[in-house]
Amino acid sequence: MTAAESRPAPDTSRRDYILSYLTLRLTIGFVALNLSVLVLALTLIDDQTVLPSISDAFYHSFAVSVFVGSMCAFAAFLWAYQFSWWESLLGNLGAVAGAAVAVFPTSPSAGATDRGAWVPVVHYVSAAAFFVILGLFCVIWWRGSSAKRDDTTRTGHPVVYAVSGIGILLVAVAAVLAKVALPDGIASARVFLICEILMVELFGLSWVHRGGAGSARSAAPAAVATLASLLLIFVVPTTGWIAPVIVLVVAVGLVFALLWSARPTAPANRYESDVRVTAS
Repeated sequence: MTAAESRPAPDTSRRDYILSYLTLRLTIGFVALNLSVLVLALTLIDDQTVLPSISDAFYHSFAVSVFVGSMCAFAAFLWAYQFSWWESLLGNLGAVAGAAVAVFPTSPSAGATDRGAWVPVVHYVSAAAFFVILGLFCVIWWRGSSAKRDDTTRTGHPVVYAVSGIGILLVAVAAVLAKVALPDGIASARVFLICEILMVELFGLSWVHRGGAGSARSAAPAAVATLASLLLIFVVPTTGWIAPVIVLVVAVGLVFALLWSARPTAPANRYESDVRVTAS
């Protein structure tokens, strides 16, 4: 028996775990990037309405399943996401907040319900906590990826995490100010909705990048989803139901195509060599 034949087979289990974590991160980012596009497009197709808030999907038959399902997916993923101690802690807190956003509806934009006044309060507090936690994820990743490492590798570019984390927190403040300072009306609703879209897209951007997508492969689908959402707010509502369908199909298709090449096992993925080195 030669030395090569007697050598034990390499343990690939760690690499498999790493690829699984990268895939989960990329998947949750994909869901986040498409959330606003799906909710806005389905609402326009359903009853030609531009929502004052993504959370108002609770009151529209086509969109409620997408919104609640996505929030439950975020909650389940964050609860199961056990990595470093602080990521596990933030993940558990974010999971509880995300689940509460899905379970407790926001107040309806028109008309009264028989729900207690405390129900939308729980929704708003949970949504605020959810986005703050997502912003903290990015800020800590930014600090970690900026630090020098002995093996000269890093899990993502610090600029992407800085833009995502600081952006989420600043836009969250802008959303609150829009609610407080602007009078109720179309302008206030649009500003708040745009702030929500930006926070969701920055959330998706950070997790896609954390999943192994390079800076360009992360930014491109986020830009596509943001542009599609803005089109659904300002342009498409005056064009009938066909245009929302087209925007929906094209946007989701482009986001999927752009992220397909960023999956952990893709040959062009720049993290593939890092994963192999880590697992060897």
